[in-house]
Amino acid sequence: MSKDELLTYFFENDTVALVTKAENSRMGARHWSKLFAVPEGLFNAGSFSIYARKNKELVWIQQFITPGAA
Repeated sequence: MSKDELLTYFFENDTVALVTKAENSRMGARHWSKLFAVPEGLFNAGSFSIYARKNKELVWIQQFITPGAA
C-alpha cells in the first residue's frame, strides 16, 4: 500500500469518540453515551482536544440534549 493509499484508508476508516472528562475518567466504554456520526466540517480544529464553537458544533450537539432543538 502506498503512503497516499494508506492515508486515504486511514482517514476514511478513522473513528473518534468525543467523551466528557467524567466519562473518560471511568474504566471501559459501556457507560459512554450513544455514538453519533459527526457531519463533515465539525470539530476539525485542535489536536489532543477539540474546540466546540458556539454557532457550529454546539448548535449540532443541542439536538441530542434537547430533542427537537436543532
